[in-house]
This record gives sequence, structure tokens and C-alpha cells, in this order.
Amino acid sequence: MSILRIGNDGKERIKDRVLVLLSSYNGEKYIREQLDSLLSQTMPVFILIRDDGSRDSTVSIIREYMERHDNIRLIEGENLGFVGSFNALICNELTDEYEWSAFCDQDDVWLPEKLSAAVSMMKKDYDPEIPTVYCSNLTVTDSELNPSGLAYDESISADKDPILYNYISGCASLINHAAAVIYREGINPGIYAHDKQIHCICYYLGRIIYDENSYILYRQHGSNTIGYSKSKPFLQGVRDVISDVFVPKGGHRWAAHFRGFSEAYDKYLSEDERKHLKLFVDHEHSLPARVRIFFSPRFRAKTFIDTLAFKVRVLVNRLY
Repeated sequence: MSILRIGNDGKERIKDRVLVLLSSYNGEKYIREQLDSLLSQTMPVFILIRDDGSRDSTVSIIREYMERHDNIRLIEGENLGFVGSFNALICNELTDEYEWSAFCDQDDVWLPEKLSAAVSMMKKDYDPEIPTVYCSNLTVTDSELNPSGLAYDESISADKDPILYNYISGCASLINHAAAVIYREGINPGIYAHDKQIHCICYYLGRIIYDENSYILYRQHGSNTIGYSKSKPFLQGVRDVISDVFVPKGGHRWAAHFRGFSEAYDKYLSEDERKHLKLFVDHEHSLPARVRIFFSPRFRAKTFIDTLAFKVRVLVNRLY
């Protein structure tokens, strides 16, 4: 991977407080619990909320909190979808005042030490010029916050190819200012999710810090924009692969994401990285590219069935 250095602009940024970037949308059912958990952090916070055109009482609830707390700011915007809303938050001028920014969903609950643990790990061997993301494990819960276990029960290393791995969850992440700067440079219509873009940026151009501990209750309910699912048993995985061969999928969002990423950051990538990304991006319209991916040892997921599932979906052009 290449290491990109973002030159220091000489501005002194806030380091003893975290900027929380929260995108809300029709979140009246859970947002009080989330705001309470943010305000209970052992690390001081400033909460920047962008409401994405809610039609329920979400904005009224946020305004109630603003009357009692001076560290909350609300932006009311048109509906852009969660990617556009988080893009707008990352582009907000406040991100240039803070060294640390944390993504936040409206329906989770953060444990009090979540941000202090993140900043503490970030500061180890820290270089402010290198785009860096910290991400922790998650405690998966039902809608009533009853836990069902950790999202990841094995050690996750930072060298996992983001084409095959998707373990950087925005709600469990904290980025430094350098990551925010380079993210803004590469905003494009193909971005699948803001956390996937951060994963790509810090994998190819920066640094990833993974914490095996969990400091977040990751609520799963029927309205999650993007939810969580455990790895499936072998036979269920085989059935899903077979199903994908015959059931058409909607669009090629994964290829579009990496196409947009590779085009936006081409000048920073090594020649080997360009070739690797191009091979994956080209698979959508090229059978030879799909065959090369199928037989390439470089495209390898966590388990045999995960690798087979990925490669079969690529081969039959049914990937996301």
C-alpha cells in the first residue's frame, strides 16, 4: 500500500474533544437514547447533526436537546440519502477545526468510554499527516438492545482487501483530519457508503487501527439502512451461491464504488494497486477479467466458502 502524507497547513486543531458527525432521518424512535449516550461520553464531544429531511418528530427532539446542551448543532437539509448526508457532514467547515471526527448513526447506543478508547489508540505512534481510521468491534443487539454477541469473533488485521472485506463500520469509526481532507477530494457519485470509502482510503493510502473490543451497542431492526449478518453455515452459503447464479442482482454498486475510488485517487496509487483495482472494475464488462479474478490467489476472503461465493458471483457477473 502507498502512504499518502497530507501537508500540515499550520492550523492548530482541537484534540481534547471529538466532533461527532450524526446523520438523522425519521429517527424519533431511538435518537433520544443515542443522544443521551453521546452526552455521557468520558471524552468531551461536539455533536454536529445533519437531518436528512425527516418527516417525523426527529428534528423536534433534537431541538429539545439543543435547548439544554450548547454542544449540539443542527443542519436541516433536503433528503440526500445516507451517503450524501454523511458527505455533507464531512465537508462541513467544522471538520477543519477538529483533529478527530467520529461517524454516528441515530439508532445505536455508545458506551461511555467509546471515544476515549478510540483517541487513546489513535495517539499511539500517531502521525497527523497520514490519513488514519480507527474502528472497533461491535456488539450486535436486537431492537431492544438485547445483545447477541460480537460482530467479529476473530482477530481482524488491517491488511484485509476492502474489495472482499467490509469490517470498517462507520458507527464504530473515528478518523483524523488528514482522512477527512483526502475523503473530500475524492467524493464521487459511485460511493457505496462513506465507511467503505474511508476503508479504501486508509487501506490504500494511509493507516487502519482495529480494536477487537466493542464500545457500541449496534442495534438491528427492520429499518436499518445497512445491517449486519453473521457468516452463514457452509451449506447455507453454498445454497446462496447457487441462488446468485440464477437470480439477477440489481446493479453493480461494488464495481461502481471501486471505479469511482480508483479514478479519484489514481495519482496516489502504485502501479500494482492500479492494476489490481482495474482488474476488479473491468470484470463487469469483461469475461477474461472475471476468469482471471476467479483463478487469482490474490482475491481471497476469510473462509473457503466466502472466497468461493465471491469468485462465483464475479464469474457469473452477479456481484452486488
